[in-house]
Parts: sequence; C-alpha cells; structure tokens
Amino acid sequence: MPTPLPPNLYVSGTPMHTAYSSCLAFQAQTPQLQVPLTANPTPLVSARLLGYMILHSPTPQGRANICNEINSCNGNRDMFHDLANFYVDRYLRSFRSTKGRTPVHSDHPSRQSFDEMQETIKYLFDGPPKNHLEAKAAALERDGYRCMVTGRYDTSSCEKNPDIAALAVQSGTVARETHASHIFAPSTSQDISGPNADGPKHNFAASAWAVMERMGSVLVPDELNGPDIHRLENVMTLETGVHSLFDNLKLWFEPTGTLPHQYRLCSPNSALYISNLPQTVTFTSTSQHLPLPDLRYLALHAACAKVAHLSGAGEYIDTIDRELESTGVLATCGSSAGLLEAALNRHFQSVFVR
Repeated sequence: MPTPLPPNLYVSGTPMHTAYSSCLAFQAQTPQLQVPLTANPTPLVSARLLGYMILHSPTPQGRANICNEINSCNGNRDMFHDLANFYVDRYLRSFRSTKGRTPVHSDHPSRQSFDEMQETIKYLFDGPPKNHLEAKAAALERDGYRCMVTGRYDTSSCEKNPDIAALAVQSGTVARETHASHIFAPSTSQDISGPNADGPKHNFAASAWAVMERMGSVLVPDELNGPDIHRLENVMTLETGVHSLFDNLKLWFEPTGTLPHQYRLCSPNSALYISNLPQTVTFTSTSQHLPLPDLRYLALHAACAKVAHLSGAGEYIDTIDRELESTGVLATCGSSAGLLEAALNRHFQSVFVR
C-alpha cells in the first residue's frame, strides 16, 4: 500500500539531506486527489518514488547517484517529474512480469530426457549456459531438482528419473512444476546488436542497463550481455506460484546477514502472499561449478519491489495495464488521451521487455 515518506534523518547540508528534502517538499505540495489516468505517474507518486529510491538504494553509490540527479533538478517540478518517470520506465518496468511469462510446455527444458539433461550438465562445466534450456537444466542440477524456496521437487525431473522421484517421496514433499526464473529478463539483452544497433530497443536497453549500473554496480555489458543473461548467477529454480510472486514484485529476498546466501522472504502483504512459505531460505549448490544467484542482482530486484509498493508506482502501473486490457475502444471526445499515451508507451516498453 502506498505510504507517505518518513521524516528526513539525513545530516543537514549533505546531498542526501537536500535531495530527500526536495522529495518531502513535492510530496507536501501535492494533494492526494483522484486524477485522470495519464501515461506518467502522478506528482505524488513521483515524489514518493524518488524519495524511496534514496531510502532503499541497494548501494551507497547508488544512493549518491540518485541524490545528485534529484539535486540537479534544482526544484523544477517538471524536471523532477520527468526523472521519476524515467525510473518507472527504465527501472521498475524492467523487473515486471512481462519478462517472466511461464514458458510454454513445448519449450520447457525439463521435458528433455534425464540422460540428455545429464549430458547438458557435463557440457556446462566448460562454461556458463548459453540459452534458456541450458540455464534450466543447470539450475535444476545446482538446486537438487527442487524449488529454491519451497524445496518441492521438479515434476518432470521426478517423472524422468526414478531416483529423484524416490528422493521426493522420502522427503515427504509433493512434486510441482518449476521454472528457470531469471532475475534480469533474458529478452533485455537479445536483438539489440548487429542490424538492431542504435535502434529503439538498443537505445532503451542501454539506458535501462545504465540505471542498473548506477543503482547497483552491475556492469551489464560485462556480466549479462547476450547469452550471458543465462548465467546461473541470474537464474533461480522456482515453482510456478513462487515464480509468479517473484516476477510480479510480490516476493523479494533480503540477506539475513547471518549466513552466506541466507535470505528473508519479504512481501508487501506477507499474510496474503507468503504466509505458507518459509520465513528464511538458505541457498546451496550441489557443485562448486554451479554458482548461486548473485547478491547484487537480488538486491536490485528487492529495491525495485520495495520502491514500487511503497511509492504507489506499482499500483499505478497495474491500474494502467488493467485499464488498457479492459478498454476496447478509446473515447472520441479526447477523454482517453492519457490512456492512449500510456498504451503507446507500454507498446514501446514491450519492445524492450518481451
């Protein structure tokens, strides 16, 4: 649920105090009124979004960068609002569920025979996965053919291998369909080079990845370019329900600080979404050759989820998407102009995230 920004506790005179004060000032100047849907977030959402980005930045450098950008607006409302809209487009939407559609069954890697999967794994020791099929197979091997959160075994793996099925029965858990959930979307690094260089998708992707570098010190061109998007540090084995929660920013992971790769499960509404899930999980790998999800990637996803829910930007995106899906014909009187602009914006976004 959208939440007002808390008081400014940063040291007076510092860039952080100045930037956060701007967010508080814009929040105070903006009445919380019902306004027509537009392609951009409301001024109130903009103020809270940038404020919560300061509070929940995953790195100190990321916090410094966002503060400098806010301060460069010099109190100009239009510049401030444009900056917020930029982060909705390039940051929040980059983690939205359009990236995480459940793979169609015909392409599901777990339909490989178990022997084929094992051969794939042997090959993977010579390098990281190069496509979704390899990423799925390698993640299953790393995660013991189980969802990383619930511990339930992958259905297809159990059906293909009696030993895995026996382990599932012995553990007392039921089998469930699992998915290779990418933290960063595979499509974001595809079709942006060669003949597509300098095209709309290439330029949009470049600006989005620049945000990831400035916010979370993730050097995307070096780490996640092209097929490297399928590296295991960017992939998690999650059963269908957990996969959906993660992709829709209703579930994120925060380090406990107690053990390496141990995380608290967090949600905007824990009672509604994750009450049936464990409070903490500790990720482990079956092999030193199969690395676990990167803490920095999960931190960027977690920050995005928190900012989206606390600011109201996530609710705004959901509302826009619902209106677009339910509106068959736009009004000729012009009352749907904002919705039309949003539709055009979402179409452009889809070039990037699908």
